Formats: sequence, structure tokens, C-alpha cells
Amino acid sequence: MQTTIKKHSPFWVKHLRLISGVAFIISGIANLIEIEHPVGIFMFTMFMFAGFINLLVYFYYPKEVMISWDDEKLEVKGQQLKSKSFLFKDIVDFRFEKDKLILKSDAHRGSILNIKGFKEDDLQLLRSRLTLN
Repeated sequence: MQTTIKKHSPFWVKHLRLISGVAFIISGIANLIEIEHPVGIFMFTMFMFAGFINLLVYFYYPKEVMISWDDEKLEVKGQQLKSKSFLFKDIVDFRFEKDKLILKSDAHRGSILNIKGFKEDDLQLLRSRLTLN
């Protein structure tokens, strides 16, 4: 059985890149319509470039941060493009700090995961699963 916990963030934070991308594109079009000067065309180009970059980032990067686990592994999705997986048999030690989960795999490897925004009862569920290991 797989268990998943999700980071809870406000709507505007989750969709900030979409909102700013659309705002930049609208500003670029409005700037081109109002000013037909070379500086206006340059500003149009910069606004459109920034808008398209924000939209690309919004649609390319994951929006949800999730931690899921089953009997064998712990998987973190959304803090980076690739998901990170940790086998429970390889986790030697773990420590919860204010907004971080520190997983230690062996003497030379470890990972720090950002857990800010997760509910406390979800983190207790994760803590109990890590304690079983």
C-alpha cells in the first residue's frame, strides 16, 4: 500500500508563474500598441520573453510537492524535476528539524528535504513510518 502526503500551499503561490507570465504578455502587447518607438519595441520584446519564460517554467516544472512511500522505498516528487527515491533498507538515520528532514544513507551520503508547508499530522505519519525502519 502506498501512502502519499502533499504540501499545502495557497492557490496564488502554486500558480504564481502562470499569473506573472500572463501579466508580462499582456504588458508587452499593451506596450507595443501604445508606443511604436524602438525603445517600445525593445520593451515589448523583453515583456514577451519574460512572459513566455514564466509560462514555460509553469508548465514544465511540477507544481505539487509530494512525499510518498510504500513498504520498500520513500519517494519525493516536486522539489526538483526528477523524483528522488530512498530505499528504507539504506536509510541509517533520520532527523526532523524546523523545516527540514535529514536522511542519512551511509557514512558519506545524505539528503536534506524541505518539508515546509506539510501538515503536522502528515509529518507524524511519515515519522512513524521512518521509525519502523
